[in-house]
Amino acid sequence: MKQAAFHPGQLVVCIDDETGTINGEPTTLDGLTKGTVYTVRWCGMFVTPKAERALGIRVAEIYREWKEDWPEIPDDLPYLSRRFRPVDDSRLDIFRMALTSVPKKVAVE
Repeated sequence: MKQAAFHPGQLVVCIDDETGTINGEPTTLDGLTKGTVYTVRWCGMFVTPKAERALGIRVAEIYREWKEDWPEIPDDLPYLSRRFRPVDDSRLDIFRMALTSVPKKVAVE
């Protein structure tokens, strides 16, 4: 399956907020919610806590702080890119049109 191209500033929607485990401990997604639209802050390769290389995404709306109970996991750990898909920007046009001011008709005498 071809991986979607992501870039900073791009709008993405979360399609997977299921948690897993690391060393038998449940993981946390720090508020990542399925169906919510986020802005890509960073995208690139990283090493997961399971020592696998993967494409990751950091979103502007969530900063993942270092956790004392998981010292081996770095600060601001990216999310796996498979948790997101790009937002079809054209689908937002209806909302942009609603926000555009409509010229008022002026009565001409």
